[in-house]
Amino acid sequence: MMTKRGYKKVLMAVAVVVIGMGMVSCVDNIDNSTTPSDNQQADAQQARAEKYWAIVSQLVDVDDYTDDYEGKTFEPVYGVEGSEVGTRYVYTNDAATAAARFADLVEQEGIDETTEKYTFDDPDVGTLIYTKGSGRFLATVDVDIKQIPSLKKIVYMPGAYANGSFQGSAYYRFGDVVKRPVVAYGENNAEEQVDEYWICVRPSFGPEGKGDSHWVCLNMLPKKNTWYYKASNNNEYWLPKGLGTNKEHMQNLAEMLYAIYNPSQWEKNIRDSTNKNLKMFYDFHRSNWNYHNQHFWQAVQDAWKEHNITSLALNMDNADARRNFLDYATVPNIRLLYKGYSWWTMTSWNCTLYEVRYTTGYEDRVNMHVEISREVPKNMEKIAKVDCRKLGQYNVANYSAFFGDNYPRWTIRHATGKELSSTGRYNQKQPIDGVEEVYRYYSHVFSTKDLGDNPEVTTENKE
Repeated sequence: MMTKRGYKKVLMAVAVVVIGMGMVSCVDNIDNSTTPSDNQQADAQQARAEKYWAIVSQLVDVDDYTDDYEGKTFEPVYGVEGSEVGTRYVYTNDAATAAARFADLVEQEGIDETTEKYTFDDPDVGTLIYTKGSGRFLATVDVDIKQIPSLKKIVYMPGAYANGSFQGSAYYRFGDVVKRPVVAYGENNAEEQVDEYWICVRPSFGPEGKGDSHWVCLNMLPKKNTWYYKASNNNEYWLPKGLGTNKEHMQNLAEMLYAIYNPSQWEKNIRDSTNKNLKMFYDFHRSNWNYHNQHFWQAVQDAWKEHNITSLALNMDNADARRNFLDYATVPNIRLLYKGYSWWTMTSWNCTLYEVRYTTGYEDRVNMHVEISREVPKNMEKIAKVDCRKLGQYNVANYSAFFGDNYPRWTIRHATGKELSSTGRYNQKQPIDGVEEVYRYYSHVFSTKDLGDNPEVTTENKE
């Protein structure tokens, strides 16, 4: 599921640094009056910040992202709190998945289940030392990052060893949607409060020790994740930064959207696949086959239509969604912009965005299990406008100049249920604090059902 790890270039950027202040301006111009030494200083600071947030944004809260990070400290949220002070547990299915997660974390290639030890050491970030485990530990990582002093060790271990797994049904399911207010750039770059919509791509699941839920947002970039740049030729750009994305849950989103819009084809692909271990969602498996792999997704599709979720959360209408990227009769594609942008020097017009495309193939590669990642560099001097604030069916006229096509694409952000909570507390059986429910499967389908006695919850997993 994890592919093309270890970009040699950093994948997230912070805006152009205000010289002498160590901070970032939201609106800057390319200034030809600056001296080469000024440019070199700013470029070096920018490069350090890019490297730093490429890793640290995955370890701390999604709302902790800040441009002036160097003198600050953050609390870790990666995994769950361990029994020892400074330890975080990350539950995975096997050693290969543990190695892949660490490789994605540090963006390095060549790390797999055969790797005995790997040291990531960068003076601008810190040190993470990966050690292959044995017994109940799949792997451990010793952590030394100055801005996260309370994180000393990451332990990858199988979910079967999870402590405190809850019983019964979690409050949220796949495809549930909540919203919360956020400050964004509106017309004429005036700050305005808008609603952002978060989609559940992996619920909590007690039998595997998956205590938190995972959510993604596709529809509106908040101010803190937007770099606005007005260049010296009056060209304007709104680029994503510090998205804190997670490739595991990007994959989950792609699979889930395909299942929602093609429930019968989803089920048929799994049933007909020559690979009987084709990956499925965490709490769905081959018992009660038809319900879990077709009826459930049809119910979600119907509810999304009723609640207008495609428009609210994907910025497009339902017909466009299916026709453009989920129709199995054509070439289905889900294109996501992740990590952020890289604008390498203050005096250069070269900008890079990072895109991953999910599509379908044959046998065990069906249901969006083909991942194609690419870096898209462009010279921005001749591109008058690139606006990544709100993507989907909007701004498609801007796609061709940068990407060479008009396919819909989105910027994607990831957060856990605990991160979305306004109080920082999360209970698997209760609503997330401070968000408003837009659609919830149990309320829509089982409005009178006792969630403590849910026949859908299973203890057998076929991920």
